[in-house]
Amino acid sequence: MNPPYRNQPPNQPPYEPPPVVRRKSSLPGPLGQFDPWTLAIVAGIIIAGCMCLAALGVLAIFLFAKPPPPPATPIIATEAAVNVAPITQPTAQPSLDPASVGKVVNPMVSAGLEGMTVLQIDVLDQATGNYTRAAQLTDTDLDIFAESLNISVQTVTPNTDCPDHVRLSITRADNSVVTMGVCLKVVVILRGIPDLGGADAPMGPRFSDALAPYLPDAYKKLLNF
Repeated sequence: MNPPYRNQPPNQPPYEPPPVVRRKSSLPGPLGQFDPWTLAIVAGIIIAGCMCLAALGVLAIFLFAKPPPPPATPIIATEAAVNVAPITQPTAQPSLDPASVGKVVNPMVSAGLEGMTVLQIDVLDQATGNYTRAAQLTDTDLDIFAESLNISVQTVTPNTDCPDHVRLSITRADNSVVTMGVCLKVVVILRGIPDLGGADAPMGPRFSDALAPYLPDAYKKLLNF
């Protein structure tokens, strides 16, 4: 008798170890032959591969995609461009109708300025003879001008030695525009309104107060406050 079976009873079969039981997956079909850990490793490898492919796709887009062309004409809006005013050349003085001198007129009524919506103030540059936009007024900024225009004044013979230091372009309630010249000589003198017939209309001191904030210092000295 061989040594490993020395203590075994006679005629007894040799000892065999118990079989190893492997835990199987509960998944049906061929996948059920693999244990859960094996399936988890395989799934992780597949997910990682998909993520690598997606990353490569994104990288290829950035590397090889053609960027969109720039706009043909870039539009640049700057505050300076918005504030630039058109230059208005001075116009000829209307011929004088002698019968217009000494008339009493109300510029607000005469020019139909009730309900005006916009007032543009252009100031003469005597060195060039051109006008530069000093202000464009709307809403409540118009109140003092509506008050200043709505008075009755007597017309006088036009002063040919006094140029139009200022031009006023006023938009009426019906969107039409009337333009009048302003001579600054002690007071604000309006001219160019059709009812004036070529005469000048010296305005009250309130008009000097209304216009002065938009005048250069050299023009302010022409007025008597």
